[in-house]
Amino acid sequence: MYNNIWLFELLRYLGAGYLLYLAFNSARSAYIKADTQLEAVAKISLRLTYLKGASLQLTNPKVILCFASIYAILIPADTSPKELLTIIFAISIMANIVFQTYAYIFSTSIVRHSYFRLRHYFEATFALSFGFAGFKILTTDLE
Repeated sequence: MYNNIWLFELLRYLGAGYLLYLAFNSARSAYIKADTQLEAVAKISLRLTYLKGASLQLTNPKVILCFASIYAILIPADTSPKELLTIIFAISIMANIVFQTYAYIFSTSIVRHSYFRLRHYFEATFALSFGFAGFKILTTDLE
């Protein structure tokens, strides 16, 4: 049927393995009873903070693969360069707004303290979610 089915299967097993690895780490983190504290961070300029965050996001392979797959699936092949740039610009603006909103929300003391108080539950939920997704990927018959 497909010439490169082995490549798809390899990516499928690697993805499932990565999800199971994340599940294991999240489960381990959920059961560690260490008291989590925020470390003191030196003050840096807003510009440097933004550049660090942008470089982290732009070099994150998961983000690159996610957006590449969205573009590959949802954008028609005959899209003009002007339309493509408009789509990329719009998604960049939306992502920027979302990430800045997350940064603002998670920088408030009430949210930070709530997160640290509920961290074990979040980690356990992540472990179950990652584990279920990894198991489902491994056991789904694709034919």
